[in-house]
Amino acid sequence: MGKGPVRRGPADAGSTDLPARARLAGPGPSWDSRAQLLLIPDGMTVNEFLARHVDGQILGDLEAMATLAASGGQGEAGYPIVMTVFSGCELLGRLMVPGNTRAAFVAYWVEHLYPGTDRAGAEALYRLVRSGTGPGLVAMPGIQVTTCRSQDHLSTADGAFVIDALTLHDDFRASYTRARGNLVAQGEPALLELQSWLETEHAELIRRLPAREPAEASSETEPASAADETALTATTADVVAPPVSDDGHVRVARALAGPPA
Repeated sequence: MGKGPVRRGPADAGSTDLPARARLAGPGPSWDSRAQLLLIPDGMTVNEFLARHVDGQILGDLEAMATLAASGGQGEAGYPIVMTVFSGCELLGRLMVPGNTRAAFVAYWVEHLYPGTDRAGAEALYRLVRSGTGPGLVAMPGIQVTTCRSQDHLSTADGAFVIDALTLHDDFRASYTRARGNLVAQGEPALLELQSWLETEHAELIRRLPAREPAEASSETEPASAADETALTATTADVVAPPVSDDGHVRVARALAGPPA
């Protein structure tokens, strides 16, 4: 059952029509795995859905962010990792519990990511973290996000509940590897429900989005004022020409510096 297509209705094999949710974004290429769009074309199996949206997109993004976090650079990507894992739990949970994103998150968390976790605790974590790390990428009071594979992960230390982003990433990836087969075998009805939701409620929300009219390009260019020319001269005069190189950025910098005196 899980290996069959989600939709089995008659279709023109040579048709290039895209599903309604793809048409919302305008005509475009075929299902490009690089496009960050949740698309479920007719005939897509659960295995194909996971390969596109989890194997290709979610895990790919997580791997890039985890590499940045492990490097210890500025920002460290801890909050984006946590939010992406939580989004992944929601998406995978929708293949287990159709309809409710919070219930879907809790289902995946307690059954696959951290089996045996108290459901009430998982729901509290969802409410605090999933909604609390978005604005300004700042955790809610009482939540501390680390990127050092802390042994305090998912426990309280120094008065704060610790979520280690790198440990969470590792655990999510491992849990998905274990759960993937079951999701493929059991997720077809839920995928069909998710497809229906995308084509109805989600499509209606997309249609309600405010449209921004493109700015009209001016056919005339206003002449620069004397003050503008003085400021530009002062700016470019301060640019020091870098060493000679064939690098494109260096050539641009040399052009800004102007000819040698």
